[in-house]
Amino acid sequence: MSLYYEDVQQLLQEDLEDDDENVEFENISIPPDSKSPRIEDDPVLDTIGNFGPYQLWLCFLGFCLTIVHSWQSLSLKFVGMKPKFRCAEGDDSSNQWETGSGIRGCTAVFGNNSRPCQKFIFDQSEVQSSIVQRWSLVCDNAGLENVAQSVFFSGGLVGVFLAGVLADKIGRKSVCLTLVLTFLITAVLGGLVNRWWVWLGLRFIVGAASIGMTTVRYTIQVEMIGSNWRTWANTISSSGWVVGYMTLPVLAYTIPNMKTLEVFIGFAVTPFLFMYWCHPDSPKWLITDKQYKKAATILNSAAAWNGRTEKVPVVSASSLSKKSSSLSEDNAASFGLSSIFNYPALTRNLIAMAICWFAFGMAYFGLALHTPEFGSSVFLVFFIGGLMDVPVTLFGPILLNWGGRKPCLVGGLLIGAVCLLITVLIPPGIFYREWPVTTLAIVGKLGMGLAFDTGYIWTTEIFPTVIRNSALAVCSSFARAGAIVAPLMSSIDQDQPKMPIIIYGLVSLVAGFVSLTIQPETRGSKHLPDTMEEGENWSSKKTVCDKKRKYEHNYG
Repeated sequence: MSLYYEDVQQLLQEDLEDDDENVEFENISIPPDSKSPRIEDDPVLDTIGNFGPYQLWLCFLGFCLTIVHSWQSLSLKFVGMKPKFRCAEGDDSSNQWETGSGIRGCTAVFGNNSRPCQKFIFDQSEVQSSIVQRWSLVCDNAGLENVAQSVFFSGGLVGVFLAGVLADKIGRKSVCLTLVLTFLITAVLGGLVNRWWVWLGLRFIVGAASIGMTTVRYTIQVEMIGSNWRTWANTISSSGWVVGYMTLPVLAYTIPNMKTLEVFIGFAVTPFLFMYWCHPDSPKWLITDKQYKKAATILNSAAAWNGRTEKVPVVSASSLSKKSSSLSEDNAASFGLSSIFNYPALTRNLIAMAICWFAFGMAYFGLALHTPEFGSSVFLVFFIGGLMDVPVTLFGPILLNWGGRKPCLVGGLLIGAVCLLITVLIPPGIFYREWPVTTLAIVGKLGMGLAFDTGYIWTTEIFPTVIRNSALAVCSSFARAGAIVAPLMSSIDQDQPKMPIIIYGLVSLVAGFVSLTIQPETRGSKHLPDTMEEGENWSSKKTVCDKKRKYEHNYG
């Protein structure tokens, strides 16, 4: 070697603040004084490369699946739309439409007598057969459509947690395919059933399947893509959410019958049943589960797609077995999420991330559900709401790769919180159509969108392979919990219009400060941790990449 160990030590002394940190080079490694485990070479990325046509195909599948997930998650805006109505009984021949729980529309008058109206006529100029129309959710039953939204996200909370745990136990792909089939059946049935409580039950199940299938599939994608490409890969797949957001009002406008729209969204997931043949299981999970033969087949296929067959040798089951021999026997999928409590740094990260995800869910969906319409078309206003997410989709990867994960997460939460809290200081009735409040809400939603995207990427990077899916599932469950609470804030809105915004802002502010405790910064990290020990070692550092990348040269 042309560069001696003493010379390297001198460089480290001049440029690194923490002399004890393990600094790895491409061809050499300076070991720390302690015997803490370090991350070995990644047999997945070393074979298939950081990004290529194969990974692009996975991102495209994720993009399409996320569109359907977006349609389902936001569909209650139209499926649960509250049209104007009037009573269909009594002697009152007035054609005046009522909204909500208007007294005139809720009372049937027969001469000098009156009673609560039991049959209603609904305005069908915008939508037909919404759940409000199907089950007369007006007058005494008004507000139950908000319960439907909370039931959907309750299903998501349970489903994403169970899906994550099962994916770590029995495999990513099998769980994902099961959830796709469940989504298809329950979503289609939702447009066919005639009982309110049955529909609510189906809504719970489809909520569990929708977020579960996208989260599990996303984990496979993350485990097969190099660090510098993960943000761009996430942009490709997550942009499906924005496309779904903006195309949903177009669907609702062209398919005004909401029962038909529910059936359409259900059948839209049918092509993804072919994921059995065209989407791999996670090679990293297969290796930790000692299924070396399956992992080798997937890696060799991906390497061929990416044109790396001449650059890397053919992977065999025996070679994968040797590379993973450094992992301890209890290192495989038998590790349960509860084992994380034996690792203080990982536990700290999980708790802090869960709080952040709760803030994401509450603020983002709370603002989405309360987008002001200004008397304009609900379809146009909803489309504009989706358009607000485009800047985050376009510029988010640049910010994540340039500034890092932590600044984007902390900054997004704090910017969103400050914008929401400032709205309290704006007196009502002074500005035209309250444009300052709307502008601040838009900027706040952009900040929360950036934090949300960062949370997805960073969560999958800081936790080891053996619990990665479970950790992401727990965090995503907290986001669903926040989304469950968000619709319930509408009841506060009736008497104190700014109270929900204050609550969203305060929760986001707390999460922003809590996120400062999360580490390490993973921007530019070449490999992800596989074992619990590697994950704990990572989480005990401030960064695992910036100082390392500075010395990535060929010293041999």
